[in-house]
Amino acid sequence: MPLQALSAAKSTQNSLLSLANRSNPSAGSHSRLVRPINCLLKRSKLSSFVQHFEVNSIGGKCVSMSLLKVCIVLAAISLAVADIVDFKPCGDVDACTIHEVRIDPCPQASEHLACHIRRRRPATMSFDFTTNFAAETLEAGLAWQKSATLDLPLITMDKQACKYTPCPTVANQRQTYTMDVPIESKFPISPYTIKWTLKAPTGQLCCFTVDIKVVR
Repeated sequence: MPLQALSAAKSTQNSLLSLANRSNPSAGSHSRLVRPINCLLKRSKLSSFVQHFEVNSIGGKCVSMSLLKVCIVLAAISLAVADIVDFKPCGDVDACTIHEVRIDPCPQASEHLACHIRRRRPATMSFDFTTNFAAETLEAGLAWQKSATLDLPLITMDKQACKYTPCPTVANQRQTYTMDVPIESKFPISPYTIKWTLKAPTGQLCCFTVDIKVVR
């Protein structure tokens, strides 16, 4: 977890403990709250965090569900920060806005480095985007940007984008595209700049590039 996310979670933990102690200063309230909130700081997966979250009683009353919601939101935020990667919008595209790109796993993201993607072990990529056009369908594209004028498309890419994002798209409505990045064993071990596109039947598209490094 990045240092800023850990610091924010620690700060929130202290605030929540202080609030609980003011409402019921029983000797055991601190220990009852520390255990579930520490799940946020120790677990790396939201599902695991929820599974291990314990709702304990304070003075005979259950911990408020609002506390559970706060902790889940914090866990989701920390996960998102850990996986956010740097990207570059395509310079000649103005019909779509890319808000955020995430790759999981990508521990290199916190240092703004290219994600290390292992062959035969697909990484999950997702990105948030908003189009300024409506479209019944979208066609996905993934290519290695070998140079400024040459893109080599990945022929095994599933082009049916509507399997991975809601369709039809609505203009000016933010949505998310999520899929596994198909990295085959034949890919040479090397750094790559990959270009992602989502194209409407009218030709309008979303487009951005992101750097990765294929490793063993």
